Amino acid sequence: MSLPLIADTLMGIAYYAIACSLIYFLQKRKDIPFTSIFLLFVAFIVVGGTNHFIDVWTLWHPDYWLSGTVKVITAGIVVSTALQLIPVIPQVLDLPSPAHLEQINQQLQQLQQEISERKQAEQQLQQLNQFLGLNLRERTAALVKQEIQLHAFLDNATDLIQSVSPEGKILFVNQAWKTTLGYNDADVDQMSVSRIIHPDEIACFQSVIQQLLTTPGDVIAVETKFIAKDGREILVEGNINCQLENGQPVALRWILNDVTQYKKATEELQNSKLFLELILNTIPLYIFWKDQESVYQGCNERWATMAGLASSEQVVGMTDQQLPWTDDEREWYLRCDRKVLTTGQSLLNIQGQQTQADGQQKWRQANKVPIRDATGQIVGLLGIIADITKRQHTGGQLQQYTSQLEVANQELEAFTYSVSHDLRAPLRAINGFSQALLEDYGDTLDETGKDYCNRIRKNASRMGLLIDNLLTLSRVARAAMHYVTINLSDLVQELASELQTSAPHRSVEWIIAPDALVYADANLMRIVLNNLLQNAWKFTSYHPTARIEFGVLQQDEDPIYFIQDDGAGFDLAYIQMLFRVFQRLHTIHEFPGTGIGLATVERAIHRHGGKVWAEGAVEQGATFYFTIPKYLHSVAT
Repeated sequence: MSLPLIADTLMGIAYYAIACSLIYFLQKRKDIPFTSIFLLFVAFIVVGGTNHFIDVWTLWHPDYWLSGTVKVITAGIVVSTALQLIPVIPQVLDLPSPAHLEQINQQLQQLQQEISERKQAEQQLQQLNQFLGLNLRERTAALVKQEIQLHAFLDNATDLIQSVSPEGKILFVNQAWKTTLGYNDADVDQMSVSRIIHPDEIACFQSVIQQLLTTPGDVIAVETKFIAKDGREILVEGNINCQLENGQPVALRWILNDVTQYKKATEELQNSKLFLELILNTIPLYIFWKDQESVYQGCNERWATMAGLASSEQVVGMTDQQLPWTDDEREWYLRCDRKVLTTGQSLLNIQGQQTQADGQQKWRQANKVPIRDATGQIVGLLGIIADITKRQHTGGQLQQYTSQLEVANQELEAFTYSVSHDLRAPLRAINGFSQALLEDYGDTLDETGKDYCNRIRKNASRMGLLIDNLLTLSRVARAAMHYVTINLSDLVQELASELQTSAPHRSVEWIIAPDALVYADANLMRIVLNNLLQNAWKFTSYHPTARIEFGVLQQDEDPIYFIQDDGAGFDLAYIQMLFRVFQRLHTIHEFPGTGIGLATVERAIHRHGGKVWAEGAVEQGATFYFTIPKYLHSVAT
């Protein structure tokens, strides 16, 4: 029994090995003819090996039905092989015999010398064809890949891109074009470019197309208006060039930008600039401004005429060395500039003589103040000059000069009021378009671009706050007074509650004297207390705990009201700056603000006929005092 077992097992393995070898051979030599015969032989060998394994199986399990079935399959494969082999025999016999091949080989050797050059050329040609075929396939694949990438690039571009046939039919548009104009693929199909050109621009458009078709190599810059699907006018600008094939125009390629909002914002800013220039040129003062190097950056027309310039634009980039002053005057101006730019302190009511362009000597009174950027850094200075020649030469005209100064102050106040109102529109435009830029094009901006946009919005917001404070200051100066009895204690309590609600996490002890009654204007007193309490709240914000007190000091004269805190305080050396407009004793990074609040407090108290002053020390808190004349109290009682 062991001998048949070993023999059948080895023969089965050998059969399967032969079948696997034939399959491997056919995989490697796919050029071999009569593949079907080979496969039948493989099947024949596999079933032959299977029969041997079945014989091994039946040694223990006499399953003759299985053995018979395998033998039937074997018989079918054998018969099929025999039937397939019969027609193949003649074909095999037609294959050249080794003798015949030898004869052909001898003939070829005899002809080899004659056709060697031709054979070499054919080989080279074949290699070249193979190379060209491979290169063509690679090139075609590369072009397909480039085309896919190009379409993806064009659809991701923010520019409006369209291709138009010379007859005006739109051949291609990118996604930005469809999004901006509101059309979809179905709309664009069979659409003519004349459908989107504004009627007012048709003549100009036809002229540009004619020029491109006449001189196809040109690239023409255009600015035109499109009509969106919903009827909106879209202002675009960009370039058009002509695509050529075999020297003939086949398409006009447009690359455009939607500049509708940009043009609108530019126009509003330009109008704002013209308005400011008009105000500067209307003020009866000589006004100029310089950079950190004392180089002029601008002036009004009155100053330009005095300096002998044809227009205010000429002064930009000039220095005092180029203007018709004397050497002593130039040296004096430079010293004043350096003092303002290095110390950051204003020089006010500087009086002296100045030589005009026509040679006349005039008496001037000048004020020079530093110009600071959003971070508080000094970036230049502003000069405002009044002509006081008549006052200097004619003492009897002092009253007239005073009147002129009052008129100038009124015009300056009107200027501040006008600027406060008319700057709101361009500020809203700057803020709105910066927000739109972040929302619509944020994906295309890098971090620096987004930071710039956020800075623009932040500074526009700060300018808005500054305008609001200027308006408040202006209203305090101009508002009609309406006197009523006011309980300052209740008002302080109300304002303190609002502050505490805005930051409930802060630990602040409030001490409020009861029943502090005054007879005053309610709106102005609210402004006074709100500004003083806001300051106390702000300058104690860095302390873990704080104490803010409102109290009254009774005396024979007017009662003195005060608000005291234990916060950052201030240096008494700078107390003269405390109630001036735009003067700050702390940087905006330490404590936010505009430098107008205390000036507003002083103006409101002065309108009541009272006084305001302050005491303080660095990191030891500050106390602000104010009085309301006693006769107003007696009127109330």
